[in-house]
Amino acid sequence: MSQFFQGTTTIQVPDAGGTNRARNVHWWRIPSSEIWLARSIANGAGQSIAHWNSANVSQTAVNCSFFEDASPRTRVTTFAVQNGQPLMTGAPQVTSQTDGSMNFQNMWPAGGGAPQNPLDFIGDPLNKARDGSVFFGRAGQFPVTSVAHRTVTNVTMSMPRWLIGGMDLQMTVRTIDTRANFNRTVANGGWRWNIAGDIQPSNTAIRRTAIGVVGNGDTNGADPFYIVALFDQASVFDVREFLRARGVTHFALNIDGGGTTQGRNRGTNLISSTRGVPYVIAMR
Repeated sequence: MSQFFQGTTTIQVPDAGGTNRARNVHWWRIPSSEIWLARSIANGAGQSIAHWNSANVSQTAVNCSFFEDASPRTRVTTFAVQNGQPLMTGAPQVTSQTDGSMNFQNMWPAGGGAPQNPLDFIGDPLNKARDGSVFFGRAGQFPVTSVAHRTVTNVTMSMPRWLIGGMDLQMTVRTIDTRANFNRTVANGGWRWNIAGDIQPSNTAIRRTAIGVVGNGDTNGADPFYIVALFDQASVFDVREFLRARGVTHFALNIDGGGTTQGRNRGTNLISSTRGVPYVIAMR
């Protein structure tokens, strides 16, 4: 087992009728230096984590980033950067795709140019003394602006050790800190990421994958700790509550869900899926 794996925790999640049901959360508390992003593509197609893990049996992994959900599932629709380089090379990551209110067109232009990220991002700076302990911000084009611990940090591709795209869980927004208020916000169209696809509606319990930095991430140059979690059934509200109870107070992302959520701890399946994914969040 990974030394950072905290085990499986049971939480109470209401079903469609409002009755609480026991649901499992598998989670890690891990320093940023023990996380990296890895390709999960073989024979020209994205592989499930079970297949990826068969060749990387000493590693632990969960699914990483939203991607184009069509065969061969090799193109991500958010930033996926490792050691200052995009994981996808040699082709545009997405040429044109629309999902609800999100337009992924020209994410990584075939003719070159700056990549566009329609989602939020969280990342680990290579130079923490200069750039702070965490990158976090909203959609944009490199250089993107981080709102964490620096007045303005214009993040270029070369600056992160790793950078993941996803959906800001708005941990500092206190008006949605009760289930009733969150559900009301979603129903009234006030939740920024209530869009079509696996993540809609946000107040429905489905499988989800999330990552968040413990505390406010300001560690004076040291590696911050992250919570990485797989939920077998949870709404976005449940994800926020679980992370907050473990010290995530400022910066966290929902990084996919539904049939994409999957993960293994060394050789042990935690949540299985046959769906191929292009990249994984790997952990020691």
